[in-house]
Amino acid sequence: MTLRSLSANSAARRAQWLALGLSEDDMLKPKIAVVNSSSELAVCYAHLDGVAKVVKEAIRAAGGVPFEVRTNCEGRESTSAAMLAKRIPDWGFHRDDFRKGHHLVDVARPVDDIFEWGLLGYFVGGAVEDSIPVLDGPIHDPSLIRHKHFGAAAASSGGVEMYHMVGITPEAPDLATAFGGAQRGEHFCYDDAARREVYEKLNSMGESHDVDYVMLGCPHYSLDQIGEAARLIEGRKVHENSALWIFTSRAVKATAEASGYAEMLRKAGALLMTDTCSAISQAIPKGTKVAAFDSAKQTHYLPAIMGIEGWYGTTAECIEAACTGRWEGRLA
Repeated sequence: MTLRSLSANSAARRAQWLALGLSEDDMLKPKIAVVNSSSELAVCYAHLDGVAKVVKEAIRAAGGVPFEVRTNCEGRESTSAAMLAKRIPDWGFHRDDFRKGHHLVDVARPVDDIFEWGLLGYFVGGAVEDSIPVLDGPIHDPSLIRHKHFGAAAASSGGVEMYHMVGITPEAPDLATAFGGAQRGEHFCYDDAARREVYEKLNSMGESHDVDYVMLGCPHYSLDQIGEAARLIEGRKVHENSALWIFTSRAVKATAEASGYAEMLRKAGALLMTDTCSAISQAIPKGTKVAAFDSAKQTHYLPAIMGIEGWYGTTAECIEAACTGRWEGRLA
């Protein structure tokens, strides 16, 4: 069988590939597309960048040249149809004009840690609903973890599937590019008053300060987050009237075991689990009436799903609640 990627080595194609960094040796290797539907706004897809990385490394090891291609974050029905038809429709985020911003969100106060990124995401989702927001302002320390928490929160309070952050995300080097000449919609402002309003809305689900359950890891915890939780609880114990469950992927859990973090958590009485969360499995400790979370998404969903009260705060506040059985979180 002749591979189409080998027969496509025209002079123009070779020039393009050389410009993109491929070597002369790469020209003779099969080019393998990795279709990555990762989305920082969909928790069940957010881990796929890590999966794609492993797949690409395997392709290189086998003598191929991997490359990622753009796709939508599809549902089960459409992906099943694509599997059978071997075709996907040319729609949505495959098209450049669909990816442009709709509304401007002026971020008028600093946003830095995961807690603050979650608050901002929850505000944005409620403001723009299912549109594409463009955020501009002092948003600091962007990382995959922070983007995951922002995206998960924005997809919970609204239906945001894509967003732009000026000077941060790749398709928004400036405001003009992010909007792409399209007519701008509404202008929202995230300031101190908006921040407090979002915080109070999330914590309106909590009344009792006696915490039965602390859940961390939705989106799934990274190794750095597991390490932070382990350091915060080192030398302490989960309160006898509370429980601490932390969720992550199998691969990260294996690394946490090797690094000693998992053992630190076990010694404190915490459980480190994989491949699910309390919202998906609808599983919480028996008798739970009040839970605490460091995820705006989980604060939004789990109390409604399980009929319990919920508090939203920082990771440190959640660990403190797990060890004392009391919620003492507040907005600084």
